[in-house]
Amino acid sequence: MLSSKTIQDTVEVIRVFKFLHHYGLPYTENGIRKMLPLVFSKEHAVVAAVVDCYQSLYFSDVTKVAEKVKNLLKLMKDATLTDVTCIEELLNKLIANDVFEREVFNNLWVTYLQFGRNFNSLSA
Repeated sequence: MLSSKTIQDTVEVIRVFKFLHHYGLPYTENGIRKMLPLVFSKEHAVVAAVVDCYQSLYFSDVTKVAEKVKNLLKLMKDATLTDVTCIEELLNKLIANDVFEREVFNNLWVTYLQFGRNFNSLSA
């Protein structure tokens, strides 16, 4: 359904994954991860739904800085080149929405200096 030709279906499926994730249903992480390429959709409603989903689940205003950093690192863990490209675009949109505090970037630099590029060694 994420690849439906109907915009409304795709947006609704994104909302369903978001809803189910809030209730801790298993396997929602996989579905949410699979919606990453939709950040490049030509349909504004689809892109907005993906950005809103990630923002509300992982980077909301009530999410603590340490948790936001952990969520960012978790996104990068075992990411393919395609995933990284999609995550980069998602982050561009989230940064444009002013979602991240300065402390998030500072903590990411500290983590990078501590672990280098070996994100998979983190226990996120």
